[in-house]
Amino acid sequence: DGRIWVAWIDKRDLKIARESGREYAGAAVYYAYSQNRGESWQGDFKLADHSCECCRIAFAVNTEGRVLAMWRHVFAGPERDHAAAVLDIARPPTIERATFDGWRVDACPHHGPGLAVTRDGVRHAVWFNQVRGQGRVFYGQLSSNGPAHVLELPPGASHAEIAAEGDVVGIAWKRFDGANVRLESWVSQDAGMTFASGPTLRTQGDSDQPRLVSDGRELVIVWRREEGVAVQRLLPAAAPALAEPPPQSPLRPFERDTLAHIERSHAGEAFWLVLWDMECTYCLKSLQNFAQAQRERPALKVVTVATDSISSAEALRKRLAQIGVVSEAYAFVDGPPEPIRFAIDPAWMGEKPRAYQYGPNGERESISGVISVEQLRGVRSQARLTR
Repeated sequence: DGRIWVAWIDKRDLKIARESGREYAGAAVYYAYSQNRGESWQGDFKLADHSCECCRIAFAVNTEGRVLAMWRHVFAGPERDHAAAVLDIARPPTIERATFDGWRVDACPHHGPGLAVTRDGVRHAVWFNQVRGQGRVFYGQLSSNGPAHVLELPPGASHAEIAAEGDVVGIAWKRFDGANVRLESWVSQDAGMTFASGPTLRTQGDSDQPRLVSDGRELVIVWRREEGVAVQRLLPAAAPALAEPPPQSPLRPFERDTLAHIERSHAGEAFWLVLWDMECTYCLKSLQNFAQAQRERPALKVVTVATDSISSAEALRKRLAQIGVVSEAYAFVDGPPEPIRFAIDPAWMGEKPRAYQYGPNGERESISGVISVEQLRGVRSQARLTR
């Protein structure tokens, strides 16, 4: 419709505060807009005081055609998390907190967020924060209660970009593997419910940050490198990028040898293995506590195993999504449960909720009963060491 919005980091208020001897954290975010394709401008409006001084501002357009902004904000503490607001000509913006990682630091992270909206109106974001002393890039779906469906990008990922077209969500980032700078990517064709690996590009020369561009039909990766600009479809040309994906459950079948596979795939990592079923109210309470803890600590890794049959996968998936826990999810295969229970733990007699807290060295603790939020915040349980 000819409207153009711009926003920028501005230090005029910091300068005024210093001249008057007042403390002022960070900088500020200002914005302006044009309604005639840039021929004239209105604005120089202040959006927020106390933004981060160095991190880029992310823009996206929602399903109503309104512009969303997301930026790194200096909250009390000081905590350098993220804030978001809808920019509207008719009314002043309302600022809301977008992430809750609680990174307390007086420093310049040099990593701004990314923001995109799918056709169902869901706001998808990527951001960098330090959690438990480790800097990581995260993906999540923004809500008033904090990000949901939070995923960690691979260790070493930096300067992530996100874009959406229809139900397709693309994420791209840079990562150094010890020899090459790699551009890696994820792609979802079900509005962020599941992701698969996308294209990978490499360079040994200088390179810019990755960009994802939409032409209204598909998403394209654009990466400026020393050897030239690389342009790569996020999905293969033959793939129906905007078609509805076939209904698939992300739950996987859990058999007698599945736990060994899980332990190998998570070797060197701390994680929780949680056993539950649909009719166990204590199980649901325990999962709710995991969901709350993940909102506080997105890096918390959880593997859920439903003792219900895999034939109920869709109902199980919906229940996990309703609770909000982010997990690698499994359900028992059909057949007698005793051999599977024995493969998990010969000492487990089937009581639920049942959980195993794995350490990075592969040792685990077994816990029967509801797992509290306090335990998930790092309090060591007194459960018996089983491995």
